[in-house]
Amino acid sequence: MKQRVTIEQLNQLSAVQKGKVQHQWKPDNGDRVLYRSREGVITGIDSLQSGGTFFVETIDKKWRALLVEKKECLPLLSIGQMVELMAALREDGGVSLNALFPSMGEWTADELSDRLFEAIRSHL
Repeated sequence: MKQRVTIEQLNQLSAVQKGKVQHQWKPDNGDRVLYRSREGVITGIDSLQSGGTFFVETIDKKWRALLVEKKECLPLLSIGQMVELMAALREDGGVSLNALFPSMGEWTADELSDRLFEAIRSHL
């Protein structure tokens, strides 16, 4: 089962949508991120003040423990993070969680990550 969005899916978002995702995201150790067109993982939090800084190591090990700012990264949202983002979107806009899932027909558990991303993207 696919556990998170892909870089290609993040690239489908507009600049405004990416900004909304960054704003709602609360970085944590182990989060997967897109940093300078590379997939990385947060290996340590430096500070969550003033936007936040943390250490990122790229999956390909090209860069290890770089100190980066939150504004330089986009999260490769996990299923749980997408559910949290949906709840935040609901609170911010008063949208019912049911409204985030328009009639999408039948789908399987393997499609859960993609369906969550589609619902979020349409309401950012």
